[in-house]
Amino acid sequence: MPPSITILVPVYLNEKNLPTTIPKLLDILDRIPHITGKLVFVDDGSNDTSYSILQNAATEDSRIHVLRLSQNFGAHIALLAGCNYISSDCIAVIMADLQDPAELILEMVRMWQKGNKIIIAERIHRDDDVMTHFFAKIFWWTIRTFGNTKIPKGGFDFILFDKEVQKIICTSRKRNSHFMLQIIHTGFEFMTLPYIRMKRITGKSQWNFRKKTKLFIDSVYSFTMLPIYLIIMNCVLTFILGFNLLLIACTLILLGIYIQRFFEQKSTRPLYTISEKTN
Repeated sequence: MPPSITILVPVYLNEKNLPTTIPKLLDILDRIPHITGKLVFVDDGSNDTSYSILQNAATEDSRIHVLRLSQNFGAHIALLAGCNYISSDCIAVIMADLQDPAELILEMVRMWQKGNKIIIAERIHRDDDVMTHFFAKIFWWTIRTFGNTKIPKGGFDFILFDKEVQKIICTSRKRNSHFMLQIIHTGFEFMTLPYIRMKRITGKSQWNFRKKTKLFIDSVYSFTMLPIYLIIMNCVLTFILGFNLLLIACTLILLGIYIQRFFEQKSTRPLYTISEKTN
């Protein structure tokens, strides 16, 4: 049998993007030689027409598979749900807004065929608004400085990885994490492809301040030692300066987040629920 690829796309309120995204990705599959392919869209509890658009597309092309989650679990869980569903030789992950050039998947596949387990599309510049650019810069600087220095400076959320990596990712039971950083955390060597992230043309980004803050906290607590360093620093300063309400409050907050995450991780409730499947 020929090797296979699945393009995994998380979807949340992307009704304006999908009419362009679906045919674009199908065209990419057609252009990959000697490899069978399919698309897996994971609707993360959208309350617009995203799911109906995907359903209609799936009835017209059997290569399109759609999972609908029962509620909005977040991008990390949506990708994990898709990863658990897929059985291909490699998986490419791209966002539904196609701010990342889908054509790079063709080169990623060629690099994978040469034996590379992980291929990252590295952003060397992003044509986003000032606040988005600022948050991304702070986020990736923090992860690189206090976590893994090998992570690309510009960050990434466009990636292709081998089924051996998928097997490890699918064992994860982390509720509050970062899917892309988990892939890096598997320890496999990775190759990078530089590109410029394009400006969003249609639709509105759902990454509001609350979601960005949660992603930052999840990533910092899961993949860096920064909270521990801050707790130690606060304890030292309290010892030197004496009782300081602000330092003690900050320490309790940092510890409280650890405790909350510990009990949440011990929860027996399912990570996600798939309410509907198409194809």
